[in-house]
Amino acid sequence: MYFHASTKAVILFEKWNIDSWQGMLGSCAVIFIIAALYEGLKVFREMLLRRSSVSVRYNTMPVPSQGNGANETCTMLSETHKTVGFV
Repeated sequence: MYFHASTKAVILFEKWNIDSWQGMLGSCAVIFIIAALYEGLKVFREMLLRRSSVSVRYNTMPVPSQGNGANETCTMLSETHKTVGFV
């Protein structure tokens, strides 16, 4: 791959030749559409994977008791983490 300042170029394949600025603009549009379709397929694949996977439960930790101050400490640490994260 290299850069040059000519209006004649080969894009991706030997048969995909351009020789004008209109050809370059059209080639850029086609490559953009191909890239958007590729990203859409990746999102669709993730959506199908999430839909078919078994739901995992992450709430297996016991909730701390209300009387020992653990809840307030956890809340304070969480808010501190959020505040520092914005800085």
